[in-house]
Amino acid sequence: MSGEISEAKNANSSTIEAVKGAMGSASDVFEQLIAALTKLADATKDDNPIGHNDNNAAAGAEKDGVEAIIAGVKEIVEATEKSGVKI
Repeated sequence: MSGEISEAKNANSSTIEAVKGAMGSASDVFEQLIAALTKLADATKDDNPIGHNDNNAAAGAEKDGVEAIIAGVKEIVEATEKSGVKI
């Protein structure tokens, strides 16, 4: 996005459209990241029983909980890479 904006030399209609397009792309990426982070936060919140038991001993995590966390992290990585950031 910064490359597209920095290439804009004069404030003509094509420059304005380039900035609008870059801002729209950034907005889309932020929306995807917020959605992915929200899902991940829901998967890891306090009332989710991943690895929990009543006697505080080590416990295995439930498969569904682990898969939800993995999916959330993958979604964050994919959204970030689509924005041009390499992870």
